[in-house]
Amino acid sequence: MTNYKTTTTRFNMPAELNQFLIGMDSMFDDAFACQSQKYPPHSIYEVDNEICIEMAVAGFKKSELKIHLSPDNMLIVNGEKEVKDTKEYIHRGLSSRAFEKKFALNRDLEVKNSTCEDGILKIFIKNIPHKDDKVINID
Repeated sequence: MTNYKTTTTRFNMPAELNQFLIGMDSMFDDAFACQSQKYPPHSIYEVDNEICIEMAVAGFKKSELKIHLSPDNMLIVNGEKEVKDTKEYIHRGLSSRAFEKKFALNRDLEVKNSTCEDGILKIFIKNIPHKDDKVINID
């Protein structure tokens, strides 16, 4: 049995594997960080060769939602209510708290568009065809 050494990153991987994944440490860290976000609930499915992320955002207006893609291909969805609720509740089962939800996207994915209807935010993501290998000249 092989005795693997690990590197000192937040995501520990065998050193033998790390040599092939140069610069990928943050990708693993981001992927595992994304798993811990539970609110708002979401689903991810594929339809017509596109990926769709659905999020339950009942009570949020379109103007209270923001979607952006960071330079490192992290899809970030933010929601924040414009007006604070001042009612005194006996029971409050509907949440309207602010949120930030992150999804780590592969470099081969591109956000196509988004819609928000009936309290469901849908983000459509398409696959970009792989480019041919690039030959790098030695100077």
